[in-house]
Amino acid sequence: MYFQPENAIKIDIVRLTIEKWHNAELINDDEYYYLLACLISAVPYVSNIAGVYAAYLKYWDKRTYNKLSLADIAINAPDNVCKCFNADYMDVIGMPTDLLYADPPYNSREYLPNYHILETIARYDYPVIKGVTGMRNYKDMKSLFCSKKSVEVAFENLIRHCCARYLLISYNNEGLISTSRLSELCSDYAIKGSFKLIEIDYRRYKSKIPNNKNGLKEQFYFMQLQ
Repeated sequence: MYFQPENAIKIDIVRLTIEKWHNAELINDDEYYYLLACLISAVPYVSNIAGVYAAYLKYWDKRTYNKLSLADIAINAPDNVCKCFNADYMDVIGMPTDLLYADPPYNSREYLPNYHILETIARYDYPVIKGVTGMRNYKDMKSLFCSKKSVEVAFENLIRHCCARYLLISYNNEGLISTSRLSELCSDYAIKGSFKLIEIDYRRYKSKIPNNKNGLKEQFYFMQLQ
């Protein structure tokens, strides 16, 4: 029940057509990824989910009755050259740069199950799936930041091996690693006097219902590295 049958068929046809055009060299790589982006951007507007794809709703949400519609995605700043990497963080943090902004997971909920439908649409690799939600196998792709046992090592590797001049980490005060311990790690590797912790009160949300319980803070750990 992720999609109404008509929209599921349309998604399938569009995705297969994009692949067919690319294999036949009717479109180049840039056009291929642009069309994939258009399709993936359209999918959430007809998806039967509360916010992520870890589970589908047990009833048909009203937006699932919308017809799948692809729209142009604006291409901004054509004079700038940008690079995107789909890689493990340890493979890219060694690149010298002015600023590295890191936004790692803060709890034990992995990102992969939350977006597995979009991952399958993007890859279209006919994965072996399991369970009623059609989950992909991600056993070997779990994040070190999502485990209490490995989160400290993950953060120390991030900070110690980062080759940026400045490092900015986004986190919160209820993460798997404590504020005091993460602050210690940052101070250990930062140029003396450069480490700053900025905290902002953050209102909780459970589904679409506001929860005004106090205590949750959005955090920014900023430092200049040695």
